[in-house]
Formats: sequence, C-alpha cells, structure tokens
Amino acid sequence: MGLPIPMGAMTVISIVLLFQPSIWSLLAVLGVAWLMVSRIEYPKPKGQLAAVVLGWIMVNVAFLTFWVAWPSGGDLPIKIGATMQIALVAAIPLRVLFLQARAAQGSSARRALQGLADPQVAGFFVILRL
Repeated sequence: MGLPIPMGAMTVISIVLLFQPSIWSLLAVLGVAWLMVSRIEYPKPKGQLAAVVLGWIMVNVAFLTFWVAWPSGGDLPIKIGATMQIALVAAIPLRVLFLQARAAQGSSARRALQGLADPQVAGFFVILRL
C-alpha cells in the first residue's frame, strides 16, 4: 500500500527541480511522504501496465540524460519530465478513489435490484401502483 519508494523518490526530485525552496515545496514533499505511508493502493504494474510504466521510466531517464549532457538547452525537457511525474503521482490516487466510489455505487445498485427481486418488496410496489 502507499506510493512505491522509487516513484516517491522521483516525485520529490521533481518537486526540488521545479520549485524554489518555500513553504509550498515543503508541503508538496510532505504530501508525497503522506502518500508513501497512506492506505491508497497503487496498482501493481502487470502486463500492459508494466510496459507503460517501463516506457514512463525510460522517458524520464532520457529527459534526465538530456539535461545532464546538454546543460545549455536541457532545462525544458527536465521540466517536462518533472511535471509529468508530479501529474502522474497526483492522478493515480484520484483514479483509485474514483474507481472505489464507482464500485461502491455499483454494489449498492445491485443490492437495490436484488431487493426488487424479493417477492415481498415486489408485492409492495404492485400495491403502490394500484
């Protein structure tokens, strides 16, 4: 559970690279630390998701390499990579919470439909209709 350590480390590095030291950057780092110890379940990369995660890592490493190799023009790619990393870490908990809410809504709808299949409940609705 919680944000995996490599993803948390990349996010903290991204925050440090993008923002000047301030209370807001400290709060962002503390937010990442909270995500790392939270009970939010980050999806384990399996199958096609593993390929996407590997591609994501390769793009970020390429941006980092470009930034180190060409210091005069490397600022834009590293800022793009850092922004992408922060956006990903922020989006995953929102997606997980959305899917959990959707599943809870679906299960309550199934329970309501099962209740309608109950003969006593169905008879009550027939009486109300008359």
